Amino acid sequence: MGQGSPRLLSTRLCVSPSGYNRLIMADSAVNSKNSVGASRLKVLGYVVLVIVLLVAALAGGAYLWFRLAVRGAMPQLDGTVKVAGLRAAVTVVRDGHGVPSITAETLDDLFFAQGYVTAQDRLWQMDMMRRYAAGELAAALGSDYVKTDREQRVLGLREVARRSLEQASAEERAQLEDYARGVNAYIAGHQYGLPLEMRVLRYFPRAWTAEDSLLVGASMAEMLNHGTYLDDLNHAEILARLGPELTSDLYVESSQRDIVPGHDMDEVEPEGAEQGVEASGRGFKGSEFQGFKVSEFQGFKVRSKSKDKINDPTLAKGGLVRME
Repeated sequence: MGQGSPRLLSTRLCVSPSGYNRLIMADSAVNSKNSVGASRLKVLGYVVLVIVLLVAALAGGAYLWFRLAVRGAMPQLDGTVKVAGLRAAVTVVRDGHGVPSITAETLDDLFFAQGYVTAQDRLWQMDMMRRYAAGELAAALGSDYVKTDREQRVLGLREVARRSLEQASAEERAQLEDYARGVNAYIAGHQYGLPLEMRVLRYFPRAWTAEDSLLVGASMAEMLNHGTYLDDLNHAEILARLGPELTSDLYVESSQRDIVPGHDMDEVEPEGAEQGVEASGRGFKGSEFQGFKVSEFQGFKVRSKSKDKINDPTLAKGGLVRME
């Protein structure tokens, strides 16, 4: 080669047997790490999938349970119900708003059916009202209600109800007992169809008693009187700060439907309203309204059920249950 021609350089890689083995071992280690990482990702994917499926199954099960619990607690609106304790068949007709009308052969059966139907619609409310009145909320709802229970027990409404029952006539006690039998007949026949609230809280209501009915009545009297004392105190404070004129705008104490004692009802519902004349936009149009007739009784308008209107569409779309 001349001095000006380029030189070709060649490099030969020589690997000894021990070095070759080291290369193979390093490559195997890398492949092993990759396979372990892939296996871990695969396992993690399976774990995530299982968790998602479990959550979906739990959510579906909870939804199904909730749906069945709500449906199971709904009152039966049509058909026949076999109930032990009735002397004769009782008919319950519900209008389009779900309001029941009960027809029975005797007063005993009437009060029994009233208790049964009321428990159908309001068992949770009934139980909460008697618990509140007697100071027993904490037993079902937790320690947050201990203060409320203590206040109610100081009032002693349970003792008031007990004494009231002792002073009631034999007829009144019998009617209260019939009502309680109806409530308990519903509870006994729907142990797996109780209100949703009771099933969530996992407690079973104890039997209803005649004393419980009087206890709820005493509680309602408390709410109408003692229960408004905070409003009365606020009213007095606002009156002291704002004066009577502004306070009267905030606390309206009159209405166009107020009836002054000694005045005639026609000042509220002028004559002619029941004759089909609409009186100042407040009267009924026509002598009948949704299957009820307007009649006069001691100066008040009483709507009594019309026999010839039993097939009124408003009533027909509600439901009819025969209790035997």
